[in-house]
Amino acid sequence: MVTDWLHNPRALMLVPLLAATLCALVLCATRRRMPPEQPPWRLVRALIIVGFWIASVGVRYALLGKWAFLLLMPPMGLGAQAWLSLAAGLVGTAVFFGWLIPCGIEGRSLREMGWRRHQAVRYFLVAGIVTLIAASLNPMRGLPEEFRETLGIQDVRAGAILGMPIALMWVLVIGFVLSGWTEENFFRGHLLPAFREMGLSGRVANMAQAGVFMLVHIPGLMVSMSTTRPEFGPGPAMAAAAVQVLGWWLMGLLFGWLRMRFGSIVPSFAVHGTWNAVYFARMFAGIFVVMEWLS
Repeated sequence: MVTDWLHNPRALMLVPLLAATLCALVLCATRRRMPPEQPPWRLVRALIIVGFWIASVGVRYALLGKWAFLLLMPPMGLGAQAWLSLAAGLVGTAVFFGWLIPCGIEGRSLREMGWRRHQAVRYFLVAGIVTLIAASLNPMRGLPEEFRETLGIQDVRAGAILGMPIALMWVLVIGFVLSGWTEENFFRGHLLPAFREMGLSGRVANMAQAGVFMLVHIPGLMVSMSTTRPEFGPGPAMAAAAVQVLGWWLMGLLFGWLRMRFGSIVPSFAVHGTWNAVYFARMFAGIFVVMEWLS
């Protein structure tokens, strides 16, 4: 059993759980020396969490490269062991990084993090509709061309993924729980107030948290650049990378602005979750269809 896990790439989904556990132990052990009640130390401790977060993501990309994103796919029919690994990744990221550490260890209540009542039902209604439409259009987008050629697949009818409830459920879980909940809770619910408590203005604090938000996505960008086909040349690759980096920073600014503008984290959570759900739906739709076709 242990040997099977060590040779199973999905065992890497344990990395977020291990990283979050180690991070929690470090923060608990340094609570007296770095009391979170003092604004400078609270910011330092928040940046320590970022370091562990980036490390957990970096390990998976370092070992699997561009295929690391496949770990996020639901194991459609692959057995309980694969589902257990996904659950470990979900718990490590969403529960530890997104709730237990900022609330249980750093002492921020959910209300302080921004979970206040808000008229956001319409956001989630639109989110569901947009995600379904995006998942049904051009389902082969995101599937590597060489993979399609190897399988001999030419095209798949639009809307095929709508008959796959597991796939649709999973992109919503990835978008709203693994990404939206975790990142909004930490960056806009914990890190943004930490910068404000240091005496920074709302604009400067928002720019700072957006910069840290951008850094978390850098490991994936580095892997993407390292696997870029050489015929494209370094110039276009660097330009594309710069656009991606700017895009992440601007998205961080948008989510932070929504958090401060409405005094609630709900709007930024809804918009961020929708964006990520659509992104993963477009990325995985073709692969979901192929898995269904092969089964």
